[in-house]
Amino acid sequence: MTFGSELFGPLLMAEELLVEPLDYRDGHLHVPHGPGLGVTLDDEKVRRLTRG
Repeated sequence: MTFGSELFGPLLMAEELLVEPLDYRDGHLHVPHGPGLGVTLDDEKVRRLTRG
């Protein structure tokens, strides 16, 4: 993956909010299987990081 990619931003995050991280390989984002976007949020991390 190169710096010119719009996929670079999420790799700079301090914490992963997904139960299973996205798969970045060979300059591509490999889309997970499942309903919707195919991702599942980690509810505990979302609660902990939510600001009031």
